[in-house]
Amino acid sequence: MEDRGCCFSVISRHRSVRSFSTEPIPQEDIRKILEAARRHVSPWNIQPVHVTVVTDSKLKSRLSDALWGQEQIKEAPVFFVFSVDYAKVLESIKLLGLEAREPGLTELLQGYISASVALAWSIAVAEDLGYVVNIIAAYGNPCEVADILGLPSYVVPVAGLLVGKPKGELPPLTPRAPVEALAGWNSYGDLEDKVKAYMSLGEKFVNNMWRVHRHGGPVDRMDNVIRECLKSRGFRV
Repeated sequence: MEDRGCCFSVISRHRSVRSFSTEPIPQEDIRKILEAARRHVSPWNIQPVHVTVVTDSKLKSRLSDALWGQEQIKEAPVFFVFSVDYAKVLESIKLLGLEAREPGLTELLQGYISASVALAWSIAVAEDLGYVVNIIAAYGNPCEVADILGLPSYVVPVAGLLVGKPKGELPPLTPRAPVEALAGWNSYGDLEDKVKAYMSLGEKFVNNMWRVHRHGGPVDRMDNVIRECLKSRGFRV
């Protein structure tokens, strides 16, 4: 793949776009995005990741329905679904004549780390190629997404990535907390200072936290859905 000087300038202008043109993406560019995903780092180089490339309009419509009716899933020409994949890992272990352990929390963490890196690198390359993106929380309804895509046991969707050209004007950059809220030198640092930096994002940010993470809110409901899905897909949780 040609080195075009990615990445800080690309990362610094990233924004989440929710309105896409239906202009198709050339296969060559899809392959470049997949090549970026393929180069993800993972613990012990296990590479427990699968990427489903969804271009079929009927499949995208079903996935939109499964993921809270998000219309941008139907609009974008390509929907990459990133999954934790221990199906191929377990089968490979069996081929070596070894007894595989049933995957649990350690494997899930390995898979989530690996899939997250693959997702991030795919975003960087897609944006470097001139496309816009939108990340979809496929983990919120993982079993229905897995069923729609025909994923085997031990494969759990984590996130979706919509890629395409924008329709209309680009949205403004989403504000981020200052570095002081993110990092500490050789220690965590002062919690009060971190909270102050974190809350500097303003009222809209605080309202979002209350809406999503309050007791009895949507994250509570997601917990139960995710836990039951992981169990049904073969993970010890």
